[in-house]
Amino acid sequence: LKGHSDWVSSVAISQDGTTIVSGSDDETVRVWNSHSGKLVNEIKGHSDWVRSVAISQDGTTIVSGSDDKTVRVWNSHSGKLVNELKGHSDWVRSVAISQDGTTIVSGSHDKTVRVWSVQNGNCVHVWYLNNVVELVRFNIDQNCIVVNNNKVFSISTFTELDPFYELFDTCLNLVVDNWVLKSGMRLFWLPTSFRPKDSYAVVLNDITVAIGTNSGRVVIISLSPDKWKSVTVTKEKNKVKKFLANILKLKR
Repeated sequence: LKGHSDWVSSVAISQDGTTIVSGSDDETVRVWNSHSGKLVNEIKGHSDWVRSVAISQDGTTIVSGSDDKTVRVWNSHSGKLVNELKGHSDWVRSVAISQDGTTIVSGSHDKTVRVWSVQNGNCVHVWYLNNVVELVRFNIDQNCIVVNNNKVFSISTFTELDPFYELFDTCLNLVVDNWVLKSGMRLFWLPTSFRPKDSYAVVLNDITVAIGTNSGRVVIISLSPDKWKSVTVTKEKNKVKKFLANILKLKR
């Protein structure tokens, strides 16, 4: 998929695999048909790099986070702005939306994580951390928020939880040593031209991998589960800790 004029910083895939969303340093969000490869929408509005994008499970809502310090909510079909969420005092590095489409989470260079209501755009909660927030995501059960792959918070009580088992289940979209991982398993190794701008510019569902590359391209790879071999990471706690420790050594 070609069209961005600068690095692709983030990609997201709809649950049914038909829609791909990409965010770029060219300050745009683009919506693509994954089957035809055609551009569906070019969304403009941010005034700085788009660092992160997410799409709701039903494919109707797109969320983007930018260096302009805003989180924006868009209608994926029309490309129109639904809401602009303000509150961060520095770059927004990562965004996520819950599967039911009611809650947005954003992480920022200002060392905070914010929880937002999609319905009214209000900020529901703020966590103040000691480090820049480069990654936020919901866990598989949708009851926790994972931050930087080393902290986990309850979405209901806003308390911090033991990260290890939660993190094992949510280490989905990472590149480690140029390997694409899914749930702690090595799927395949990436050649140089396919490597993402950072380890978060890769997104997976059960059958598709989309990678945002430094060249401005979005590369789509279809998985054939019966043809690739994977290395499974055990769920024994001490080995999970070792696996996570290796991930956390990566320079973001």
